[in-house]
Amino acid sequence: MDNQEIYYRRNFYDLFWDAVRLGRMAQEVQEDDDTEFSCARASIMSSVFSLECASNCCVEIMPSGSGFKKDVDKLPFLSKFEVFLGVMFPGKTLDRGRHEVQLVQELKTIRDSFTHPKVKRTKLIRVDSNCEFKEGAGYISNIFGTGPTRSYDFGCTQFLNLPNTITWQAEDAISVLHAATKFLNYFFVGLCSYDSDTINDILRSSGEISIPSKISYGRLDDPELKRAMDRWKLNLDFLGG
Repeated sequence: MDNQEIYYRRNFYDLFWDAVRLGRMAQEVQEDDDTEFSCARASIMSSVFSLECASNCCVEIMPSGSGFKKDVDKLPFLSKFEVFLGVMFPGKTLDRGRHEVQLVQELKTIRDSFTHPKVKRTKLIRVDSNCEFKEGAGYISNIFGTGPTRSYDFGCTQFLNLPNTITWQAEDAISVLHAATKFLNYFFVGLCSYDSDTINDILRSSGEISIPSKISYGRLDDPELKRAMDRWKLNLDFLGG
C-alpha cells in the first residue's frame, strides 16, 4: 500500500494577495495613467482568478467520483460553487438574485471579455476639448493637435459600473476586490457556515482538508491584507480578518 505523503498546491492566497497588492500599486501611481491602468487590469484579473481558484478548491474536496468531478470542472466557476453547495449542503441554494452573486456574475462576463478580446465599435462624437468624460468614455484628437476632439462611449457594467473597456483605474480594482470578498463571505461564512480556519484550509492548505479544520490559522496578520482592511474597509472575515 502506498503511504507516500501528498503535497497540494492551492493558489488562492497568491492570486488574492496579488489582487490586493496590485490594487494598492495602481492607487500609488495614479499620476501615471498607463501604469495605473496596467496595475488595475492585473489586479482585477487576479481577483477574478482567485474566485475561479476558490471554486476549484471546493470541487477538489467534494466526496464524489472522479468522473463527476471532471464534468463539474467544465462548468463556469459560479456553477461550481452551486454544485458544491448542493453536494455538501443538500437543500441549500445559491440565490442568483442576491447582490453579492450578481456582482460575481458580472465579473465572469468581464473575465470572458478580457480573455477573449474582440474588436468593439462605437460612434465618435465631436466635443469641446475641455469637457469632462464620464466612466466608460474617452476621446481621441488629431495626431498633430489641429483637428477636432471626438469622444467615444462604450458605457459601463450594470452593477460594478466598470467601463466596458480595459482602461480600468485603481478605484475599479478596489471595487472588484470588494465584490469578490462580499461573495466569498456570503458563500463560505453565510451559506456554508464554515469558520475561518476551515475556509483557510480549503483555500490554501498544502495537505488534505479536514472539515472542520484541525489547524488553527489564527487572526489574519499579513501586512498587505491588513492595510487593505484598514484603508479600503475590505471585509476579510472569511480569512480570519
